[in-house]
Amino acid sequence: MHGGDVTTDEEVDAAAFRIASRFGGFDEGHALDLVRLAADQGINAADALAGLRLIGHATAELRAIEVALMDIARDSAVPWRQVAEALGLGSRQSAESRYQALSGRRPPKAGESYTTLEDVTAQLAAETGANPVDVIEEANVVAAALGIRSERGKATPLTATQARQIAAQVAASTIP
Repeated sequence: MHGGDVTTDEEVDAAAFRIASRFGGFDEGHALDLVRLAADQGINAADALAGLRLIGHATAELRAIEVALMDIARDSAVPWRQVAEALGLGSRQSAESRYQALSGRRPPKAGESYTTLEDVTAQLAAETGANPVDVIEEANVVAAALGIRSERGKATPLTATQARQIAAQVAASTIP
């Protein structure tokens, strides 16, 4: 580690390479698989340290998977109570709070799901044959008019309703 308690990207990459090359050549992009692989082997101290350097990335992968599964359940109108039970939580409110903490967004209502502005524009450009640059520019204008702030270089989360609104307005203005 360098300058404190933060593992650098280079150290994480080196740790992933070490474990992947020593124990089976797993895809270096899946930290959870690598941590599990290291823990299941007869490993030495250097291997254990390499595995520990990957814990943060493995945790992030699990959180993303958990949010995706909650999104799928909620998109299928599964009540928060059932989501809470599946997670071993005591209440609907606990599941909603966990979702918000992990995703950074408010919990979706029943039948509501999330997508991103970037996914909407890519899909619309592909389906219509419209110029992708024009679609993106118009989508950003429409999103801003709806009060949705997008930050350059970051995915912009949308509810399914917002995605439909943006797609309809962009299609009406960019498709010949």
